[in-house]
Amino acid sequence: MQDGKDPQIIVIGAGPAGLSTAYYLHKRGYRQVLVLEKLGRVGGLVYSMTVGGRSFDLGANYVTPEYKETLRLAREVGAETYTEKPFVAMTIPDDSSKPVTYSTIFNALRVDAATGQPIPVLKFAKAILRFVWLRFRLRRIIDKPTFEGIEKHPHLCVSFEEWLKANNLESLITLFELPITLMGYGYVRRTPAPYALKFMTVRTFVPMVLKETPIIGPRIPWPRRFVQGFQRMWERVSWGLDVRLNVDIKKIERREDGIHIDFVGPEQWLNREKRVLQKIVGDYLILACPLGVTSDFLDLSEEECKLFGLQRRQGPVDPSHPPESTKIITSSYCMTTFHVEGLNIGNNISGAGPLAAAIPMVDKARPWGVAKQFDDIDFIEFYTRVHNQMDEVEAKQEVIANIRQVVQQMGGKIVDENKAWHTYTRWPYFQHVLEETMLDGFYTDLEKLQGQRRTYYVGGVTNFELIEPIVQYAKHQVARHFPPRRGA
Repeated sequence: MQDGKDPQIIVIGAGPAGLSTAYYLHKRGYRQVLVLEKLGRVGGLVYSMTVGGRSFDLGANYVTPEYKETLRLAREVGAETYTEKPFVAMTIPDDSSKPVTYSTIFNALRVDAATGQPIPVLKFAKAILRFVWLRFRLRRIIDKPTFEGIEKHPHLCVSFEEWLKANNLESLITLFELPITLMGYGYVRRTPAPYALKFMTVRTFVPMVLKETPIIGPRIPWPRRFVQGFQRMWERVSWGLDVRLNVDIKKIERREDGIHIDFVGPEQWLNREKRVLQKIVGDYLILACPLGVTSDFLDLSEEECKLFGLQRRQGPVDPSHPPESTKIITSSYCMTTFHVEGLNIGNNISGAGPLAAAIPMVDKARPWGVAKQFDDIDFIEFYTRVHNQMDEVEAKQEVIANIRQVVQQMGGKIVDENKAWHTYTRWPYFQHVLEETMLDGFYTDLEKLQGQRRTYYVGGVTNFELIEPIVQYAKHQVARHFPPRRGA
């Protein structure tokens, strides 16, 4: 990289990965950084909206003590946080019986997955301490900003259930269902252990458990939420960057003389807007978008096709059925919101804090979680996972039908959709690879590929699809491949 020339760096994607990468490049003195985003907003899978004067996060929501880089970014752009109150109750509705209400989520989480019976408190505490100790010992392997070399630890490249069994912690499976399965990271028993362990750091796990205990819980200042919403924090990050929205990339060719990109984007003069074909030539390309969709527009190399399980583009691609990677897996996860009157979640204690319900983890489009973020606003969030193969119309119909059933079962009534705001979003979430792909050296080969053809990769699959690991990885790649420029 010539020190006298400010290279043109093009970032594809304005989610947390793309924005944090551009932000760190800017801090290191790079001024010609252009971010291209297909949506009309920044944030990617982070999406915030305001209802009744309060901000609701329909994508990523919490930050924990582990979010060191994310919180540093937030402080630099002036995004404030507040402490989330402990949940006051958990109700578990079942298809065949009356809902079971636990006095606290702590009691609900200490149910033995094998027997269905409560785990004695002392035994539960010992298991938790054992997990904390084992996780602490793995910090030098799991807490790095990359999974490079994970194949050297085959005892970790197994399902999380296998790892828990091997360490006599199988009784804690129910404890991990709330943060892992409910939050969209697959069935906890089948989630690859490195991802579950990356998520459950000691600094995340300990406050999570203590938060739901009596007396101690209210004193724990974690987790925290952004006052104006998580997406609004990323909007603040984008203010100092060159970001273009509503961009439809047609073709990317990586030639010897540069990165050639053809895209269609808006051109506006006062109140007149039209979409025009534009071209740009850059020096470096950073892909911060789902790698499974890159075959739509990217001139893939043999190494990229092999590593990511992609095929070269063969003619036009149907946007409703984009090509899928044979290695990179996603979960089809839905967030649906309704205004619901009279919903009975647990004790429904006014002013005590947010309420939540967890539903048996069944393999159908039935909501797994129901959350009421503020006790004085009847705006309810429903977390649902559906089969990837379901088309959009079928998925939406089944999800909403099952939500209506659950709402009725919990004593509530959905407000007429013509009178109150509601949303339905289906996310292609949790980009990941299976354990055998890890053992084959996927993450080590990924690091070898970084920089080839002046191309770099950031985002969920490169580390773990959680905001903090994504930001850590972006910072790591910038520090590793882009030396500071003079005057930075």
